[in-house]
Amino acid sequence: MLTYTLPYTIYEDLAKYEKAVDDFLKGRIEPEKFKGIRVPFGIYEQRKSGTYMVRIRLSGGIITPKQLYVIAELADKYGSEKLHVTTRQDIQIHDVVIENTVYISKGLIECGLSSKGGGGNTVRNIVMSVDAGINPLEPYDITPVVVGLTNDLLKEDDSFNLPRKFKITFSNTYEDSACATISDVGFIARIKEGKKGFKVYVGGGLGRKSRIAELLYDFITINEVYQVVNGVKLLFYKYGNRKNRHSARLRFLYNKLGREEFIKLFEREKEKFELKDYEALYKEERNFLNDIINLKPEEPIDEGFGEWKRNYVKEQKQKGFYTIEIPLKNGDISTEDAKKLAKFLENFGEDVIRFSINQNIHLRNIKGEYLPNVYNIIKQLDTNSDNPRIISDIIACKGADTCQLGICKPRGAVSKIYELISENIELFSALGRIQINISGCPNSCGKHLIGNLGFFGKAKRNDGYLYPAYNVLVGGKVEDGGTKFGEKIGEISAKKMPYFVIEVLKDFAESGLASFQDYLNKFGESRIREILKDFEYVPSFEEDNSFYYDWNSDELFNVNDIGPGECSASMFDLVELYLEQLVKYKKKVKEINGKDKLDLLNEMIFKSVKMLLLLKGYDAESNEQLIKLFDEHYFKTGLVSTKYENIVRLLIDNQSLTTEREDEILEFVDTVKRFYDELDESLNIVTGIDEPKEKDKVSEPEIKVFKDYRGVSCPLNFVRIKVDLAGMKSGDLLEVYLDDGDPIDNVPRSVAMEGHEIIEQKRIDNYWSVVIRKK
Repeated sequence: MLTYTLPYTIYEDLAKYEKAVDDFLKGRIEPEKFKGIRVPFGIYEQRKSGTYMVRIRLSGGIITPKQLYVIAELADKYGSEKLHVTTRQDIQIHDVVIENTVYISKGLIECGLSSKGGGGNTVRNIVMSVDAGINPLEPYDITPVVVGLTNDLLKEDDSFNLPRKFKITFSNTYEDSACATISDVGFIARIKEGKKGFKVYVGGGLGRKSRIAELLYDFITINEVYQVVNGVKLLFYKYGNRKNRHSARLRFLYNKLGREEFIKLFEREKEKFELKDYEALYKEERNFLNDIINLKPEEPIDEGFGEWKRNYVKEQKQKGFYTIEIPLKNGDISTEDAKKLAKFLENFGEDVIRFSINQNIHLRNIKGEYLPNVYNIIKQLDTNSDNPRIISDIIACKGADTCQLGICKPRGAVSKIYELISENIELFSALGRIQINISGCPNSCGKHLIGNLGFFGKAKRNDGYLYPAYNVLVGGKVEDGGTKFGEKIGEISAKKMPYFVIEVLKDFAESGLASFQDYLNKFGESRIREILKDFEYVPSFEEDNSFYYDWNSDELFNVNDIGPGECSASMFDLVELYLEQLVKYKKKVKEINGKDKLDLLNEMIFKSVKMLLLLKGYDAESNEQLIKLFDEHYFKTGLVSTKYENIVRLLIDNQSLTTEREDEILEFVDTVKRFYDELDESLNIVTGIDEPKEKDKVSEPEIKVFKDYRGVSCPLNFVRIKVDLAGMKSGDLLEVYLDDGDPIDNVPRSVAMEGHEIIEQKRIDNYWSVVIRKK
């Protein structure tokens, strides 16, 4: 296979998403609940309210010409007629209304792609070196492992219900071109004693508390990859922080546990998984080179062919074949250009396109005699291919143009840098490699920490006026064993940032040194600090108000419309929202009277009840259902005192809801809040009012609890079983009924991963009985 295979559950996933969209549009579910459903499906709300982005998963950046054509058509019909390549090799369609995200999802499935896992607390798109399979220096082609691992992880429910996002990266050489050394789990290809394998890193990441990954193994075979990934994933699943999203990434767990305890727990979890024979993937036919091409070789249409070939064409390890980089402008390509390119590339077979983490398109498997044909087509596209090589190494996130967290608009600044470089092509044409990374805020979507020259956006004030600015970092780099974050050397206004970059590039170009690292080694950071001094002055608003507007913006700079982040959205966001609201309501209810007070008291009961049920994986569409579920899971289990039964029943007994009951209701709210506070970081229930105290006596094996979960879909059935087990003693037996299909395929496996023992699993007609012994 060339790329990943959609899981067989994808149509069920789509049906659930389509229903959620319908419910949201009809006001049947709250926006926060809908957010927890759509974001793991790769669908984010943009800065402009009511417009959405669809992020499409492309494992290793692999896409066929036909798939690219379909995506461009979908963007034409439902989006902004533009495609955006991300720094994780996905592709995004922007400016979509929510109804049309369903049609896009259906169109993607028809061409073998999906946005599932494109966002949220999931296993994100697996990143791979863009030249995997064609690099003359790589020990072997890592592509089959990346595709095989993607296929396996997409089938597993726990890949989509993690404490936070989980990033996996594969690099094919020590240069670490995919950035394995800053990933949650990173692999760098090696061969040892004739066996294919990897060096493994763990616990890295950019953003809050950025961290370079630490070495986990010096070598594992490729058959151990699945076991290692799942060991880390399960460790994260069980012990990750689900209460505080700002401290939820794997690196925080690594820091909290310490290396010794992290490794100890990881090794214990890893043993729950078997080896996967990924060696067998190399026995599949993977010759995607196309020797039969119905094209007549052309001559270049102009004399720029030679310069273009020097800048953007490389010979592959396959003799006679070439790879070509197409530098995009800010990672964008119009749908018209994408379709034109896709149609042309169909002549060269399926394995001809990759997207890179530098947000560019890379072609491969092009025979030498067809390079002029490719050049002639690229000349028809709106790209940076006519500009010096340096332009392809500039990365910028979307920033405040679309992102809710963005402060500055780096894309506008980058466009100005392009313009300034194109005005002096001769000076910059022979410039050595320099990586420039720009983020619109501290969240590192532009990977500013690993740029040779890095920037991240901030808001500054001068004479009472806000203006956009950037922190400046120097010296970041990535390589196996040598990854280093850039050092902050100062700050600069957004207005002057492009001019500062050009001055640094000029100084570098005039030095005649081959790489920016050589330049830094010779002159040190002090040289750049000196250049920065010339750009520090910020005029007053009266003197020059252009400093108070961001690039490509006609609005005075402000940060008023910065919104909450979307990427960590989950159902627990709704729990957190309810908690915040309950705190506010407690204060407000003292200040109002009459019907307003009664309405607010009723709302407080409703949200208290619903919040606790969400923690157990339950939701309900009526107050009668809420009361019934709460009775079953909290009153009867003794987790909440039955003295509050009459309070909960007020949800359907409005006549009894009077202002005289305010103190009782507030006490109930306090009890709910206390219950939540006593959960551990992984949201495991660690206490209960009437929790049995006797723990050391294990009775004869017998079924202690029976639950019928037929008709309950994944993962809610698993969540409920987890809660059931939390209220039982070690050694107790739980029998559950599960539907055939996904429930029986996934739930026993997930339960076993939690450490419990599956005693029996047997079919009864069209459903299954599963007996579980609590660990």
